[in-house]
Amino acid sequence: MISIKGIFTKKAYLPLLILLAGLILRIIYLWQFSGSPLFAIPLGPDIQEYDDWAKEIISGKIIWDSVHIHAPAYPLLLAAFYELFSFSLPVVRFMQLLLGLLCFVPLFYVLKTFCAKTDFLMPYLFLGIAALYPPLIYYQSELLSEALLAPLLCLTVALLYFGEREPELPELRKPYVKYLWFALAGLTAGLAAATHPTALIFIAAEAVLLLTVDWKTKTAVWKKLLPAAFFMIFVLVIIAPICIHNSMLSGRFVLIQNNSGLNLFIGNNPDATGTCYVRPGPQWNALHNGAEAQSEKLNVSKDRIYSSRTLEFIRGNPAQWLGLLLKKAVYVWNCRELISGADAAPLRCFTALQRYSAWTSGVLAVLALAGLALALSQRRTLYCYRHFILLAVAFWLGQTLTVTSGRYRLAMLPALFVFAALLISRIIAERRNLRHNLKPLAYCGLAALVVYLPSPPVNAVSEQAESDSILGEAYFKRNSYPEAEKHLAAALKTLDDRARCLNMLGVIAENKGDFGAAARYFTEAVKADPESPESYMNLAINASNIKDFEQAEKLFAQAMAKGSGKPDVLYNYGYYLQRRGNIPLAEKYYQLCLQAAPCDRRALNALGIIAMSRKAYKDAIVFFSRALSIAPGNAGLMLNLAAANASDGRTEKALEIVQEILAREPGNRNALIMKQMLTGVPAQP
Repeated sequence: MISIKGIFTKKAYLPLLILLAGLILRIIYLWQFSGSPLFAIPLGPDIQEYDDWAKEIISGKIIWDSVHIHAPAYPLLLAAFYELFSFSLPVVRFMQLLLGLLCFVPLFYVLKTFCAKTDFLMPYLFLGIAALYPPLIYYQSELLSEALLAPLLCLTVALLYFGEREPELPELRKPYVKYLWFALAGLTAGLAAATHPTALIFIAAEAVLLLTVDWKTKTAVWKKLLPAAFFMIFVLVIIAPICIHNSMLSGRFVLIQNNSGLNLFIGNNPDATGTCYVRPGPQWNALHNGAEAQSEKLNVSKDRIYSSRTLEFIRGNPAQWLGLLLKKAVYVWNCRELISGADAAPLRCFTALQRYSAWTSGVLAVLALAGLALALSQRRTLYCYRHFILLAVAFWLGQTLTVTSGRYRLAMLPALFVFAALLISRIIAERRNLRHNLKPLAYCGLAALVVYLPSPPVNAVSEQAESDSILGEAYFKRNSYPEAEKHLAAALKTLDDRARCLNMLGVIAENKGDFGAAARYFTEAVKADPESPESYMNLAINASNIKDFEQAEKLFAQAMAKGSGKPDVLYNYGYYLQRRGNIPLAEKYYQLCLQAAPCDRRALNALGIIAMSRKAYKDAIVFFSRALSIAPGNAGLMLNLAAANASDGRTEKALEIVQEILAREPGNRNALIMKQMLTGVPAQP
């Protein structure tokens, strides 16, 4: 519909060079980030939940059977990336960065074709800022929904411009073409809402705007409604099935995800600061547990509990609430990248690229806010950049109503890049006429006051402790125990979530054979958070290791009472029962573990081993194969699968699996032994 040839003009080399520079910068970032223990491990708030959901999808559970606290679109994309790239997290990060870079190409074309006929530099400035802005690179490499949300919003805006400006496209002027653009825009907008529900504010604003598209013409009224109708129908094509499915699962109306009211409450309550002040730990658990208990008592959703508490606060404290709204409206533009998850400053600034470019957030905010004011001040630019204005204002409003953070304003960035580029191009165009530049410069001065003067509450000590906790866990999962102990010990000095660190230190002591020290750590963890089931579970495992089975049973009972739905508790109790010889009951708890977490490869492997002991080799093959789909290349799982195939008479398949192990690990002793058993020929490493 749009000639690709038209995109590549005589100056085509310039956007290509900009994109190449952006790609090189992303590769440099990944190279620097590769020195972090987090580079190949998905860890941190939200990140682990997206990772778990993606693994559930790969394990065969594409249609979820409980309402998640996140929207489904990003886990589906992540699952696709995992499947395509064999769970290689570095490759997934690169693909997200590539997607995030290429999504600006349609907007560059839109700006060059429709918007910047007088500001000819603006599209190139926009592309340069978008390609080289360092904070965007950090966020788009993380396993977070915003890595998909921003590209979908870019496509939506581009498609809306194509639909509205179709008469200006000489390539194809058939009547139905414009409605096809609006339908496609509806699909991408619906996917954006299915990625993060905040996009619904932007969608509603666009629907209202589209109702005004053709009202100045003498077209029939029903035709004037068609752009908005096509747009909204295809938005509903995406979100209606999600809404219906979630509502059927919960027995009450649920829009796109569960706990949508949580951020609303965190941003609007007597203790609210305007930021994500509630961090993982006892305070976070108390908030969730209190809402859950009230939800069960009143037989209503947790969303309704949070919403009711929010409305109660607003009615009782209108002046404080209005002050909070004003504070949040200003914080959205703050020069700092405020924390919202596993993005504390020490983690975000691990690489030199991010560490030495932290100042760019403030500069962009000043230029963008001044550029937005400039666009709003002139009728021509107000109309020309209308979709970008709606994008910025919608997500600005979303954060003002809920909570602010650097991550949450990521969806605004495409619009902010446009406004920053607009301001710079205007200043350059009028560089010889100071009088004409007075307005843009005045806007910059006022914007600087908004961006740099307010000081949102930031606790650097707490951020460092939270970062140490996450880094310690990353080293722990890599079995790098000295580094893990160093970071976990540092985190314990000031961290609220002490129980998690103490439990990991206890497991490290246990792996060293120091069961006394392990018991002390686990006991301290119980004192730090008496409601944590993991602490009782670890004490139970520790008791079983020293053959105190009576105490182990009591402690497992306490763990089950406090966390009967926790996969770790269910798996470890099953493993304990299996070691004690109670195979039927162990099998039951492994199955319960899989109900809670279908991607738990430990439970799948254990069920496969039980099936092998019963000579149910076909069942064992199914269990081991499912486990391998979640952890491809795991030599232990591959050996189990080879043994199951060999026992089932599939010697050639078993030998093929063993050869694959040896191709990766030529010295794998167990694989060499199995090869000898299968072939009768002594295997040489």
